[in-house]
Amino acid sequence: MAERQLHQALTQLKSQSSTLSYADASSLLSKAQKLLLQLNALTPASTTNPTLLGLARETFELGALASIRAEDYKVFTDYFAKLRDFYELPDSVLKPNLDERDKITSLYLLYLLTDKKFNELYHQELESLITRHGGSMETLEKHNFLGYPINLEQGLALGSYNIALKNNPVPCPDKSNVPYDEYAVFSEILTSRLRSTVADNTESAYHFLPLSSTKSLLFLDSEGAVVEFARSRNWIVKDGKITFRSASASANEAGKEAEEKETSQMIIENVLGYARQLETIV
Repeated sequence: MAERQLHQALTQLKSQSSTLSYADASSLLSKAQKLLLQLNALTPASTTNPTLLGLARETFELGALASIRAEDYKVFTDYFAKLRDFYELPDSVLKPNLDERDKITSLYLLYLLTDKKFNELYHQELESLITRHGGSMETLEKHNFLGYPINLEQGLALGSYNIALKNNPVPCPDKSNVPYDEYAVFSEILTSRLRSTVADNTESAYHFLPLSSTKSLLFLDSEGAVVEFARSRNWIVKDGKITFRSASASANEAGKEAEEKETSQMIIENVLGYARQLETIV
C-alpha cells in the first residue's frame, strides 16, 4: 500500500513539475519521505530492496530540482546531502542514474561557485569527482554536465570570462550556453559577482569613462541603473561621465597604476565577452 502511494506521489511530481507550485511540490515530497520512512527506505542500506532504494533516490532528486527552481538553496543542499549517500552506493547495490546524478552534482558545484565562502567545499567536491572519474580533470572538463561549472570556475579564476562558457556541449532550449532551466537561476548571482569584478578593475584602469560606455561595461539595463550603481561605489557622476577617482594621483600611485592598467583592461575585455553570453539569460 505504502509503495503504491509512493509511486503515485512521484508520478504526480514528475508529470506536473512545470505546473506544480513549490508549496504543492514540497507537500508531495514530504508525503513521499514519510512513506519511505514507513518502508524503512529513507536512508540507504545494503539490505534494502533495490527498487525502494531507487524510489528513495528519485524522491530526493525531484526534491533537489524543485528546490533549485524555487531558489531555496538551503533545502537544495539538504537534499544533496541525502543524495550523496545514495550516489556512493556500489553499482551492485543500486545502479546509478548517471545523467540525473551528474546533473544535480553539477548544480551543486554551481551553487558553491555563487559564494566565495564555499571555495574550499567546491574544491573538495571537485577532488571527489576526479577520483570518481578515474583521476582525469580533462575528462571532467569535457563532461556534458560537470564540465559546465568546472569550465566556468576556471574562467572566473583566470579572469578569462569570455571562455568560461565556451564549448559547452549540452544543448540549450534557448540557444544560450546554459544547459538547462535549473542552471539559469544562478545567472543573476554570477552576473552580480562579475559586475563587481569589472567595477574593481575599471577603477584600476581608468580615471573616468562616459556614462554610456560604463553602462555597456557593467551590462546594466539603463543609465539610471548605472548612476545608482555608481553611487553605491562612491563614484562621481557629472556631465555625462563617471569619475572613479581623482586624476591627480601621486607619483607613487601613478607607478602602481601603470602596472595594474594593462591587466585590468585585459580583464575588462574578457568580461565583456562573458557578459554578452549572460545577457541571453538574465
